[in-house]
Amino acid sequence: MAHLRIGLCALTGFGNVIANSLVAMGQRLDLIVTRHEQNPFPYYPEVNLEAEAARLGIPCFIGAEGEARIASAELDLLLVATYHRILGERIVGSTKCALNFHPSLLPSYRGPNPFFWVLRNGEAKTGLTIHHLSRVIDGGDVVWQRALKVRPSDTQGTLRRRLAELAAAALPQIISKSLNGHLNSKPQVPDGASYWARPRDTDRTIDPQMGLEYNLRIARASMPYPGAFVDGQVADAIIKVWKGKVAASAPNVDRQSDRRLVLLCDGAMLLSVRPPLPSASLP
Repeated sequence: MAHLRIGLCALTGFGNVIANSLVAMGQRLDLIVTRHEQNPFPYYPEVNLEAEAARLGIPCFIGAEGEARIASAELDLLLVATYHRILGERIVGSTKCALNFHPSLLPSYRGPNPFFWVLRNGEAKTGLTIHHLSRVIDGGDVVWQRALKVRPSDTQGTLRRRLAELAAAALPQIISKSLNGHLNSKPQVPDGASYWARPRDTDRTIDPQMGLEYNLRIARASMPYPGAFVDGQVADAIIKVWKGKVAASAPNVDRQSDRRLVLLCDGAMLLSVRPPLPSASLP
């Protein structure tokens, strides 16, 4: 198989599956650029990307140092996935092709955390879009897109993992078409375009005045990290759910320090709780 000079800008999670998939295909990654996150990431158990890169024998750099190396690496292909930083035109322009793996069905749900908003809004499906990097955030021409059904039990953690696996499934087509010079693309349709900003604490807060389904969406969109806020605590898992008027007779488990019973107008939720995380920038 012919080889491309490939660089990857990614965080732990998407970065792991993309790196491993490329190696399994016989492609060599010239370098990986990642960033240090202040809080647990990617919200499901995964080997740190720096350690994964060391195991695979791939040079790995952090932040600006790595970006400078990309600019001088003369790459054939730059892959970007959940990097949480906008790359400058000098970096993007230094590669023959720069593609971003965006975890939504673009042009819907542009922005930094579509995982959260898809669950928060109760969408039946989401997906993965691979597109050219452009000056418009998440607005470049699309080269690959697949839908994924959202499961009723999905949390942000499980949805992140499932979409990362979809990224791995896309790579054989992307590499094959890149090698053959047939990486066709099409502009995004303006109709249906939407941008969702970084979630605020209020977006992650349980509201007892609202119904059960509404609050389940908030909880699942926020779990396991940074968690859903409830009365000064943070809920990181749903233990049990009661629906309907039976909730009024739900057992009083609220006295346990690591659990919180939330009574709602049409149900109740028993949540696993912990103290809030230190204040930090969250995706």
